[in-house]
Amino acid sequence: MKKGFTLIELMLVVAIIGILLVLFLPRATRMMDKSRERTTARNLKSIKLALDQYCEQSDGAYAYPETGESFKEILEQGFPDGIVPRAVLRMGAVDASNACYVVGSPTDIPISPEGGWVLINAGPYRGNIYINSTDNDTNKNPYTTYSCW
Repeated sequence: MKKGFTLIELMLVVAIIGILLVLFLPRATRMMDKSRERTTARNLKSIKLALDQYCEQSDGAYAYPETGESFKEILEQGFPDGIVPRAVLRMGAVDASNACYVVGSPTDIPISPEGGWVLINAGPYRGNIYINSTDNDTNKNPYTTYSCW
């Protein structure tokens, strides 16, 4: 009775494992990208809630910041340890960033290629927050169309 495996049997097992990896890796990458996008959507909602809590006046109106620096300062006060969440985009897109910008309308997005968050401080979209990116998500939608709700 023989003991062990033949070279053909071992090569066959390695080939099967290789085929399974080729089939699995693209799906795993897509799942990780979708997870990153869900995290970014959750961060977007958290930023909107923190900003609204800070900016709400006693009469029910909102006084939103006028500059990116003041926007970031408000967010640093609203999150534990002063750490602003990052816009975590899909792999291959812009690196995760927590840079903050303030613009007058959604047509001014993206401001820079480095990602981050954009607050609209004028017009009908006043108070909305968007992701600053020229990239598309896994469904081929621009990140700038993500809603803060």
